[in-house]
Amino acid sequence: MIVVIDTNSPPSDFVSGHWYGCPGGTCSVSDDVSSFKGYVNDLISTADGRDVWVTEFQRYGGETGQREFLEDVLPWLDSSAVVR
Repeated sequence: MIVVIDTNSPPSDFVSGHWYGCPGGTCSVSDDVSSFKGYVNDLISTADGRDVWVTEFQRYGGETGQREFLEDVLPWLDSSAVVR
């Protein structure tokens, strides 16, 4: 994962990120959940107290896998004090 913060730009109130799962749905749901949560946690660490906006995310694969992914990550996102 790459997180870039431009320290030469004016300060911002938040950090945003996009995440996309394994191309072609080749990873398991649990692997994509772990990858997504790791990515968001890295954003939170990098944000240094600022809010985090996850503006796009997608798990590739069939409808069942997408539903399982969302059922896991949406409550987790909602429980965060800094993710918007």
